[in-house]
Amino acid sequence: MMEQTTEFLASLVGLARAGTPTLLASCLLLLLTIVLAALVGRVCEGLVMRFWPQTSPGVRALVTRVVRWSIVGVGLLLTVVNLGVDLGAAVASGTVIFVGIGLAVQKVVQSFVAGTLLSQRWPLQVDPVCIAHART
Repeated sequence: MMEQTTEFLASLVGLARAGTPTLLASCLLLLLTIVLAALVGRVCEGLVMRFWPQTSPGVRALVTRVVRWSIVGVGLLLTVVNLGVDLGAAVASGTVIFVGIGLAVQKVVQSFVAGTLLSQRWPLQVDPVCIAHART
């Protein structure tokens, strides 16, 4: 029964050579990648706080998340390649899709980058004094 399930999953995903050791190694690789991403994210946040102390918490969180998700993405790709999946067609189709999406959201990304740069230059700060004028 276990062999039939493994063969079905292998034929479904195209993993003709993926056996139990390969699957375990791939799961371990993905787990280590996630742990590495968490550790590198903490180190990255500490470096940003150390070298750029005036950085707002939002920018610091943005940099940390980009670093973490980049490491997880690379680890996921390595895991899939370790399983024996050919990524040639997926990369080609993904490139076409992302070029189309990139052209569609060009203004949104432009505004996002401009806002990030502005928040780095002039971060919003809460003023301890608040004066309110009431109409009577």
